[in-house]
Amino acid sequence: MTQEIYETPTSNLKIQSEKTPTDASILLKIFTVVFALPNMAAGYFQQYVESNGNQPQAIGGACGALFFAGFIVLLFQVSSRFRNQRSRYKIFMWCHITLLILMVFSAVSAFLNIAR
Repeated sequence: MTQEIYETPTSNLKIQSEKTPTDASILLKIFTVVFALPNMAAGYFQQYVESNGNQPQAIGGACGALFFAGFIVLLFQVSSRFRNQRSRYKIFMWCHITLLILMVFSAVSAFLNIAR
């Protein structure tokens, strides 16, 4: 009968790290959709008006906003700091906020040029 006299003590304590959460919250996901949808609609209508009702070009204008923001997220993936779900959503949301502001300025300037 072999009994081990010297056994390594075990502990049930778990060490919790002080890291920030890497999963996106539901609020961040909602805000991302809230800013992406009007941006896609603005791109759709802008291309629809510029192309005199050409539907495929208008759909491309709507998808262009998604592809542009997705490309910016892809560029940020070079750094390991941005390789989590929360960072991806934040970058995607801020890209859409920036694009939406630019679309509003573009629409205002087009309106002012027509009003002259």
